[in-house]
Formats: sequence, C-alpha cells, structure tokens
Amino acid sequence: MGGTSAVGKVTLTCLPASAKTVWLRASSGVGMPSSVIVGRDKQSATFRVTTSIPSTTGTSTVTARHGGQQKSRTFTRARCVPTINLPTRANAASTINGSIVLGCVAVSPVVLKLSTNDGRLSVPATVTVPAKSRSVGFAVKISAKEASSTAASPTVKVSSAVGSASRSLVLDPGIAGVTFSADGWAANTYRFSFSLTGQALDGSAIKIASTVASDIPATFPLAKGFWLYQSQGPWRFESPDEDTVARVTFTLGTSSVTVQVPVKRDFRSGDDFSIATPPVTAVSPPTEAWKASGFRIKLDHQAGPAGKQLSVTTEPSFPGCGVETVDIPAGHTAADFAPCVGSVGTTAEVAVVVTDGVVTRRLPVTLEPALIGIELPAEVAAGQFATGQLRFAGPSDHDRIVTFFESVLVPEEASIVVPSGATTMEFSFAAPDSGSLARLEAITPQERSESVWSNTTQIMRLTPGS
Repeated sequence: MGGTSAVGKVTLTCLPASAKTVWLRASSGVGMPSSVIVGRDKQSATFRVTTSIPSTTGTSTVTARHGGQQKSRTFTRARCVPTINLPTRANAASTINGSIVLGCVAVSPVVLKLSTNDGRLSVPATVTVPAKSRSVGFAVKISAKEASSTAASPTVKVSSAVGSASRSLVLDPGIAGVTFSADGWAANTYRFSFSLTGQALDGSAIKIASTVASDIPATFPLAKGFWLYQSQGPWRFESPDEDTVARVTFTLGTSSVTVQVPVKRDFRSGDDFSIATPPVTAVSPPTEAWKASGFRIKLDHQAGPAGKQLSVTTEPSFPGCGVETVDIPAGHTAADFAPCVGSVGTTAEVAVVVTDGVVTRRLPVTLEPALIGIELPAEVAAGQFATGQLRFAGPSDHDRIVTFFESVLVPEEASIVVPSGATTMEFSFAAPDSGSLARLEAITPQERSESVWSNTTQIMRLTPGS
C-alpha cells in the first residue's frame, strides 16, 4: 500500500558458519537498506521496506542477492490517498456525519488525523480505518455560538502517511430554540416562538412536523435577515382518542429542535366538570329574581366540534327562575354563567345545580337579606351633623360591614358593622357646607366576594347653614 511501510525478510537455505551479507535492490518508489546481514548460526534476517505514494496503483520489485544466487519478490504498491465525504452545507447547532474513503483496501489499520480551521467545528483528533477495509465514519459537531477563530470557508482536513485531503462547508443558521404557550381558553391551541442562531438566508424555510394531526403548516418561510419569530399561530391540534403528547419538530437544514406539547381529547358523555365562583356568600336584592354573576363551569376536556350544553337550576327554586342553559363553544373548556336566584328574608343556604344529563354538580351558596334602603332627614342644614338609618330586608346570622362610598356627604365613619340579627342600623354624617342636593351610597361587600354587591342610594335636600 503506497505511503506505508512493511517488514521484509531474507532466508538462507542453511545455517552459515559465519555472518553473511545479503545485497538488496528495489525498483523506484521503494525504500530499503542496500544490504542486510544474516548472523552466524542464523538462517534469516529482517529489514524495513517503505513505499512512496504512487500516482497510480502499480507493482514494485525487491531483489535479494547472495553469492551467485538471486531471488526477487513483486508486490502491489496501491494508491491509497484518502478522500472526505461531507455535506456541502450544514447548519449551526447541529451534527453532521461524514466518512473517509481510502483509495485501496488497508492491509493493516491506518490511522488518520482530522483537523479544522474553524472554531465552530469540532472533529475527533484521529480515526482508524480497520485492516481489510477502505472507509471509516466520523461526526462533525457545529456550535451555535460564535468562536474566537472562524473562517470564511470552514474546512475539515484529513492527513496521514498515505496522503491528505480536505472538504469545505457552507454554514447556514440553525434553530437556536423553540417555545410554545397555550392560546386562551381554546384547548389544544398554541402559539409558537422560535429563534435562529443567525440571520435567515434568502429563500430558506423551516420544516415543521407533528406526531398529532394539526393545522400547523408543513413549511414556514423565513424572511431574509430575520432571526427571531415570536407568537406564530395560533395553531390547533385535532382531538386524539386519548390525552397524549404531540412531538413537534422544527427543522432547518441539518438543525432540528423537538418540543413536546400536551394534547387533550374532546369532552365525552360521562366526563367530569367543576363549578367555581369568586363569591362564596351571595346577597339577595329586594327583587323576586336576579342574576348572581361570577360563576364558571370548567370541563375536564375541551368541548367537541358541536360544543357542549349544560343545564343550570337552583335548589330550592325561586319564583321567576327556571331551567337555564350554558353553552361552551367548540374547542373551549370553560364558560361563565349567572344563576337565577330570588330574595330572602333571612340568611339562607341554596345550591346551584349544573348537569349535562349524565354528571351533576352542586355548589352551595349562601344568600343574605339585601340592604334595601337608606333613610335620611328630608333636609339638613349645610355643615351640620345628622343621623341616618340603614334598612335590610331581614336579619343575618353574622355581622355585616357596610361601607359608604362616593358620597358628597361625609359619614362620621367610612364603614360601620351591622351586628347579626339586626335589620336596621343608625349612622352619623355631616352635610357639606354648600349645595342644594347631596347623595349618599352604602355598599355591602360580602365575604370573599369581588363581584356581588348590594347598594342603595339616597338623595336629600340641603338647607343653608346658620
């Protein structure tokens, strides 16, 4: 094999009584000593043969001469210069595979050295072609980060005793990362954001593949010079037979990133749902029927293509209230609703009942007697204090706080405590120094309530102060 070395051997027909010199000669391209000595009482001796790399594969001859005898041996001196196979283009933040192929079959293992002129590339220091083989594979890792040493034409080089070769690459930007976020209430609907390791080249595009059917485009064109793409979509996955995880792979050339996205199936008859509401204690107004807002139904799975309809009632029922329906749109998992309730004369426990005909859920709600009015004097002298009274539709079984709000009158206290069992409560206020009309508003915020209020407003006339 051209460019390698081997061990030769000469053998005499008998054991010499003294050392004998055997003269050696070889054809062009073969290097070896001009002679070798066979020692006394020795029948053979070895010598080193080296070969140069031929321009083409051919034969060479080695001749040994001793006394009047001569022997020759012919062998093939093969051209075994290596060549490198690599993709012509590669992406940052990726790994590509290459191979080195010798021009002949290796007689013995051939060690090849690898190197690169670009700090973004990483190659093994050496690879070995096994005996009786012609090739060996290797991997090139390409970093997404800038390196202290970069080249206009990144190159991988192989060198060895049998020759050398190199291969240049064009480095395209790779995919640096992909993130996703759920899009509102619509189940299985997401927005994706992704970034590149460098500016996109003209005409390049990302290929997108998902293990779950969806409306995600198969290719996403990249705008030249851009590297960041935020909140793309929304894209929706189709409902699977059972809850699963979609593996979504973004590929740009040889660079790829895979994210795992949870995908839930559609709601089926018998699936569970829950009722939630901000207020635990509601308040009943003086009217016979009213809407208690702030309630929400949440399904364990998204509503199917036809949506989901549920029925809402209260136990016990109230005059003027009947069965109401709540519609959850297709692809959604929740909807707000306002159950119908009536007025009560004392603290009362009711249940909001929601059913889809298979599963029924009840949410206990406490109704309180409403604050039904504020009694004020018909006239109060400007700048003077006076007494007013709050009136409730009935007693409560616990203390209640009443807050005065947005008033041109000035209450002596910003809020007062109405003790349990009371249906009226007096308070003091001061009239403004000027004006002919004044307004006072009282509000009863309920425990852990942000959306259910009972309020009443009283308007009175002022007389000039003394």
